[in-house]
Amino acid sequence: HKLAKAYLASGDPQLARENAEVCHDVDPENTDYSATLAEAMLESNDLDGLFAFLRSEAAQRQRPADQILLGRYLARIGTADEAESAFLAAARLDRGQNPGPQWELANFYRTIGAADKETDRLRMILWLRPNDPEATARLRELGKVPGPSYAIPPAERI
Repeated sequence: HKLAKAYLASGDPQLARENAEVCHDVDPENTDYSATLAEAMLESNDLDGLFAFLRSEAAQRQRPADQILLGRYLARIGTADEAESAFLAAARLDRGQNPGPQWELANFYRTIGAADKETDRLRMILWLRPNDPEATARLRELGKVPGPSYAIPPAERI
């Protein structure tokens, strides 16, 4: 894995991909290996292979982390609608239990300038982690006054 990352850093995505594929074959559940393989595929400009790989991982494992990884790469290539769908799928799989998927959505909404949606996700983070300093600071940047009653339960909470 370190060799694959070193090849990425040195600008050789093909050798990085070969080594990352070995790592992924040995431990397909390792999210770090999947992320390194995805990065090598992106840098070698194999977008069809990249998204086939990421969608397959997300469909097979049904884990929030796989949907998040898919969403991040979709966002990086500028496919905002599909990226949002992947991040929302991660939040649904998580069932609103952890702040990770909520943060992914809040950060995504910030990058596309959807302040109302960002605010909602930050409020959901406060439900999960009252007084979260980063969420509180971000809400203040958005002109909001967060307090104990400002938090809302995650939309995906069951």
